Amino acid sequence: MSKEVEPKDLQSLLTSPSLRALLQTQLAKLRFRIEYINQNIVSNVTALDKSLASLGYLLLFVTEAVKRLPLSSLVKSPLWGQLRILSGLISDIRIFNRLWGMIPTAAWSLSTWNSPPKDKIIKWITWLQIGTIYGFQPLENVAYLMMKKIVRFQFAGTANKEKRNDKLELALWLWSCRFWAAYVLLDFAKLYRNRQLRQLSLTEFNEAQLLKAKSRESEKDISKTKNRKAKLRESEEKAEFLHNLGLQKRADIMSLVSNLSYLPLTIHWSLERGCCSDIMVGLLGFFGACEVFPHWKTVYRGSPQ
Repeated sequence: MSKEVEPKDLQSLLTSPSLRALLQTQLAKLRFRIEYINQNIVSNVTALDKSLASLGYLLLFVTEAVKRLPLSSLVKSPLWGQLRILSGLISDIRIFNRLWGMIPTAAWSLSTWNSPPKDKIIKWITWLQIGTIYGFQPLENVAYLMMKKIVRFQFAGTANKEKRNDKLELALWLWSCRFWAAYVLLDFAKLYRNRQLRQLSLTEFNEAQLLKAKSRESEKDISKTKNRKAKLRESEEKAEFLHNLGLQKRADIMSLVSNLSYLPLTIHWSLERGCCSDIMVGLLGFFGACEVFPHWKTVYRGSPQ
């Protein structure tokens, strides 16, 4: 028979320093997670949109994958139909949230005008991308409002006005996605240019470090202490430089994965009959939102490091 825990033993366990320390650690992690989600995801329009996208596309992928399983009670469960409806609702919410997407686009335009990128190629790519958003966003907004029957056009001398509205709505959806596809292609060019600039920056930094080392060697009167301090300072500068370069590279890799995922989707949505199955749309869409994954990794970890 198992020994019963006496009240005194239970009280000593609940008041033990180790349990108190464990509870404090877990409460600190919970507080960090709540504050991090609020500040970096809920209050960040882009991060919130990508979080919703990852969830919506994951649900689409799972529900489509389940359909391909052998017939069983699992497949027949109404849960999958409900999750598919939730996936559609999330997509609807994301499009609705973009109804005022022209405001951040205008802010982006003003910011680029006031503080243009130093590199001329990046500057022109940025302006072209801004132009594609000015094409994409209004067309998507009107198409969405037409889909919800909020905006309807009156065509003079046309008997079947609803059919004309439906055709116009489809055309607006298609052309908005074509502008989006152009944005993605331009982003590939920007990522390639970023890579070139990183390589150039690394070469210039190494040359500058080499010149400092030669200059130090040419000074005959420099003491060993000063020489050691100079080497330590240069080593710290190099570590910081490579760290920042690594952060830029990782961000570009995430952006590359996202664009590689979204490119076939933008082509799919730019065609009247499409070219991807729903399960492929779910899979590509999930990885298209990969730039938000580091945020949720931090939330799971419960600490910034």
